[in-house]
Amino acid sequence: MPEKGINQRRVGTLLVGYYDCDGKLHFAGGVGTGYNAELHASITSQLIPLRVSSNPFVERVAKKDVIFVRPQLVAEVEYRRWPEGGQIQQASFKGIRTDKTAREVVKEGQGCSPIVR
Repeated sequence: MPEKGINQRRVGTLLVGYYDCDGKLHFAGGVGTGYNAELHASITSQLIPLRVSSNPFVERVAKKDVIFVRPQLVAEVEYRRWPEGGQIQQASFKGIRTDKTAREVVKEGQGCSPIVR
């Protein structure tokens, strides 16, 4: 989602997800903190070419002003809680990971191996 206010060309909240055992992308919540000016510029430049017109998540994302992208980047996120059936809470962005593909991101405890295609 674009940042509100003065600069709407920066990430305000990064919507994140994970893959299930069938390879479907699920919405896990939003990450709105942990960015500095350098990270904003880097993330924005990486996301712009990935822009798509439709929601890549299985779930409907009820947020305004969302700009969806192809799920190709892997974000490292620290969070305090992830309640059963809910979304991550108090999440903070730590960086982009290059050691795994987006398809390898699965929710721990799902009982399936990462799906690599």
